[in-house]
Amino acid sequence: MKLTLDHQRVWDKLRMLPDGERILGTDLQFECGIDDERTLKRVMDDLRSACLFVSGSKSKPMGYCEIRTVKELDSYLKKRRQEHAGELRKLDEMERQWYDAQSERMRLHDEAE
Repeated sequence: MKLTLDHQRVWDKLRMLPDGERILGTDLQFECGIDDERTLKRVMDDLRSACLFVSGSKSKPMGYCEIRTVKELDSYLKKRRQEHAGELRKLDEMERQWYDAQSERMRLHDEAE
């Protein structure tokens, strides 16, 4: 892979992001002076294949952030888990209630026989 000025601009912009801050691909494309969305995607793929950890967001189209260290990765994952902790607890509770209801139905069915 031959690194171009586009690669350098994107990498520098990602490196300059404050820890945990995200940037949309459209903003990254504009700030790096890249004309074509396909070019940005190619540059991002090249950077990923060069073993540079660049995270893509599935929740926002073309959202990217850079995670430089294991500590940053751990912090990022903890933050994402905390954001969804309430939803996960609700799902666990719903699952437990469903299994409890099924067990009670089976118990009543067995008693009726």
